[in-house]
Amino acid sequence: MSVTLVRSYFRTHMNALGWKEHRDGFNYENIPANIFDGVYHIESGDVRSDGVSQGDIELATSISVRLFLKGHRDPAGGIDRGISDGEKIIARMMSAANRLGAGIKNVLFQSMNVRAWHSSNDNALVVTLDFEVKTNLAI
Repeated sequence: MSVTLVRSYFRTHMNALGWKEHRDGFNYENIPANIFDGVYHIESGDVRSDGVSQGDIELATSISVRLFLKGHRDPAGGIDRGISDGEKIIARMMSAANRLGAGIKNVLFQSMNVRAWHSSNDNALVVTLDFEVKTNLAI
């Protein structure tokens, strides 16, 4: 079990929900307009120690999953869709059947943020879901 499982955990479940990954490692803002709707990006955050024993270190990894959606001519409807999609993803990631026993010790939901893609374009939006993932690293 290790941090290497974290991104693949999210990727597997996002793909199963029908989302397509924007695979740029760092720059999520360079997403092409023609694939903007229904795309996600995984950002790996800090990894910190949450404890140590004789045989392993418990690690906590911060992960952000960004959902890119078009509101088209109904930005309020886009926000509603973003919240609904966010809830489905949270439920999937937090399901005990998914998060326990997959080499991951636990997944904790932290926050959800819905915002316009850019101040000049409120017809497109980004939903950011923040999680903390617990894993063990053998030492």
